[in-house]
Amino acid sequence: MKAPTIILPIIYQDNDYVVIDKPKSMLVHPVKDPHPNKDIAMKVIRDQLGQLVYTVHRLDRPTSGLLLFALNVPAVQVMQKMFENRLVQKKYIAIVVGKTKQQWTNDTALIKPENGELKSASTSFKLITYIKKGSFDFDPNLEVSVLEASPHSGRFHQIRRHLAGEGTAIIGDYLHGNIEQNDLIAEHTNIKRMMLMANQLEFTHPFTDKLISINLEMDEQFNYYKNLILQPTKEV
Repeated sequence: MKAPTIILPIIYQDNDYVVIDKPKSMLVHPVKDPHPNKDIAMKVIRDQLGQLVYTVHRLDRPTSGLLLFALNVPAVQVMQKMFENRLVQKKYIAIVVGKTKQQWTNDTALIKPENGELKSASTSFKLITYIKKGSFDFDPNLEVSVLEASPHSGRFHQIRRHLAGEGTAIIGDYLHGNIEQNDLIAEHTNIKRMMLMANQLEFTHPFTDKLISINLEMDEQFNYYKNLILQPTKEV
């Protein structure tokens, strides 16, 4: 196999699984339209490890964070079943426009894009912190909420669609959010990405019965908003 052109951060690895920190804008696996190998996480980590890897779950292309691959056929078969049976706990950090509730669950059913079928969906949200109006010089009316999101089902763009449906779209989500507002925020913060990352992954290892709990710290782009909280803000 070819030597990898880029190196992905490995957060966890054993004989059966590897967990990486997937960068934003990287596909998980090949799609119909061809893309260079360097843009496909499965191919990069395959070449990096020098062995076949198997996809178990997905992250949207603009979403960063924890992504698990299996390293052998028995491992992928059992882990796929674990995902189907909701035995793998995932949590995300989402930074959204607007002020949200402290804690709630969105059970709005979502349409399956490929056939229009309405499917049940459920996501729990918890407010981590709120950045009030007056904190952003470029838009004194902008208010932002930093959320923890826990999906209980695996629908297409589930977290993104649930939040956008409540009028609190994720910053940088050009598909479900406000394009002009996203452009304004990107221009003045110099953060040109969707603010959604998978930061927690927990499961009981199917072959060792050991609890695997993996946490990922927020990167500098997410910390931009964290640092705003530590600064004095203007009253409006």
